[in-house]
Amino acid sequence: MTTSPQTAASPAAATPTAAQTTTKPDAAYVVMMPGYGYPLGTQITNAATIAKLKANGTLGRFTVRVALKQEK
Repeated sequence: MTTSPQTAASPAAATPTAAQTTTKPDAAYVVMMPGYGYPLGTQITNAATIAKLKANGTLGRFTVRVALKQEK
């Protein structure tokens, strides 16, 4: 029995995931409610943390989205 090498597909599948975690978010989130593990006023800018909180469905419960740069 022969098996085709599947190792070539695995790194290709991992590449987009790595690119997503290294990209910077276009907005930050500021904590507005206590009780979720972050102090009030904390600005969350880590893309991995934002993605994790979005996946859990808790990001919108205690944060407000703000722009990283102000328009001039």
